[in-house]
Amino acid sequence: HDFRFGVPLDSREFEDGDGRLEFYGDIARRHASLFVAETSLKWRNTEREQGQLTFDLADFELGWAEELGFDIKAHVLLWGNPRPLASGSGTPDWLLETFPDADLDDDQKAALRELIRNHIHDVVGRYSGRIDVWEVTNEMLNPLTSWFVDRLGPGVVIDAFRWAREADPGAELVYNEWIN
Repeated sequence: HDFRFGVPLDSREFEDGDGRLEFYGDIARRHASLFVAETSLKWRNTEREQGQLTFDLADFELGWAEELGFDIKAHVLLWGNPRPLASGSGTPDWLLETFPDADLDDDQKAALRELIRNHIHDVVGRYSGRIDVWEVTNEMLNPLTSWFVDRLGPGVVIDAFRWAREADPGAELVYNEWIN
């Protein structure tokens, strides 16, 4: 390929042992060079319960992609979908419940910033040097998905990029935005 072309995957959509994942992988490899970890690295999936990190799904998908020779793009470190959109987003329920109101005092802002920093350092740090591209933020300017910006202001985007760079200095960092 003259440029990287990505293909997303959520391996939970494939049943174990039915051959569909292998079939999908063969097609994907012929047409794409970049594997996009569609949901396995979202905060909601790596820390469903506060302080309990799990990477089983991500480890499986990244191993599969590496075995097929893909470069890897991770989607996404921060995506601020509030309820009722939260079920499909990357924001864990416990975080939404901990900070339900946008009007936070200074201590709450500091606590939320520390949770975000720890999340980014934990996830990006775990895969440092292994993931080529990190989508750091997703749709942060869209009024429907501005949960983090509503609580911490637009500077949280810059902070997220800085924390991701600290965790993996060699990764390409990207910003994904969609505004209607």
